[in-house]
Amino acid sequence: RDERVSSVLVRGEPTGILTTAQRHDAGGLTEEAIEAYRQAVQINPAYAWPYDSLGLIYEQQERYELAVPVYRQAVRRHSRRQDQAVVWNRLRNIYRQSDRSVAAIEAYQQAI
Repeated sequence: RDERVSSVLVRGEPTGILTTAQRHDAGGLTEEAIEAYRQAVQINPAYAWPYDSLGLIYEQQERYELAVPVYRQAVRRHSRRQDQAVVWNRLRNIYRQSDRSVAAIEAYQQAI
């Protein structure tokens, strides 16, 4: 999904399970990828990338009710403003798809 997920070495990062999740996702094993990302969250709940990737899977599946809270977790955990902006933009897209224009505008404002 994102090369930074497996290349960044942070103390406590669940690198092995993230690599497994990425392989599952790339191989079309979506449910296995979801489970692996959930395991990564359990290993280190403070690490943003598993939430980010999990949200993206849910968004691609149009399971917006699951994507939104996961993306909100990701945006709180990302330390770089640039990464937060990407997640806010994804939230904006979901809100637009769901005819939630006020929430879409608010997410857009957070992204810029």
